[in-house]
Amino acid sequence: GIPVYCILGDKQARALSEHFSHGILNLNFGTTSSLSLDIGSKLIVREGFLSNVQFSTSSSYHYFIEGLVNSTGALLEWLAKKRQSKHLLQDMESAYRACASQSLPIFYFPLRGIGSPFWQYDLPSIATQLPKPNTDVFLASCVEHIAFSISSLILQLRATAGIPSIELLQVSGGLSEITTLVQLISNITKLPCKVHLTASSALGAARAYELHHQAGKENRLQSPPEVFPKAHGELQDRFDTWKVMEKALLDRTHSQFSVIPL
Repeated sequence: GIPVYCILGDKQARALSEHFSHGILNLNFGTTSSLSLDIGSKLIVREGFLSNVQFSTSSSYHYFIEGLVNSTGALLEWLAKKRQSKHLLQDMESAYRACASQSLPIFYFPLRGIGSPFWQYDLPSIATQLPKPNTDVFLASCVEHIAFSISSLILQLRATAGIPSIELLQVSGGLSEITTLVQLISNITKLPCKVHLTASSALGAARAYELHHQAGKENRLQSPPEVFPKAHGELQDRFDTWKVMEKALLDRTHSQFSVIPL
């Protein structure tokens, strides 16, 4: 028979694919946008976040803490249908590059789903202004909203008591192809970023096997960051406005904003 040395989920495999050490926050863009951080051998439970086993042996456990932005995949699907686009990611990249110098409307699509500290199930999507859904301006504002959503969650995690310090953001999944999106997240969070390998899950499975035979040893990052934060005062001002919109939604005082029909 074939021996089975490890069983792990796709998310754990991606997290293990290049590292097994503190200080590296993993962001994967899939059906959800998932943030996971290695927290070591002591389980930490915090309201608004999920805690799970990252890796275990017969004698020890390693845990990670996770935050989710569940609206990302749904937003992409909605945009693809609205634009009838087969190349949505490329469209989003080019739209943001073309429109970033304009005064874009600011969007807020609620973070629906468990594992988000801001979740409420019945919040509407709102905007400072409402352009037509099939325009590049609308698409560019969606790129910025995704960056703000992820950045807000990262900042919330960093401010959570007992969480290890975060030194680097490791990004994988479809939306990581949008280089401007990764740069926006880096600018807001002040974290350097590394875009991950495409075959990260397969590599993670191999690393899990390695860890099974070398328990307690760490796999350090093998290549340097690729994206570094840049100072951008206007972006920070827009992010601050986005946070005001978030608070207005949670307080049910958002009547001054336009509702986005979905």
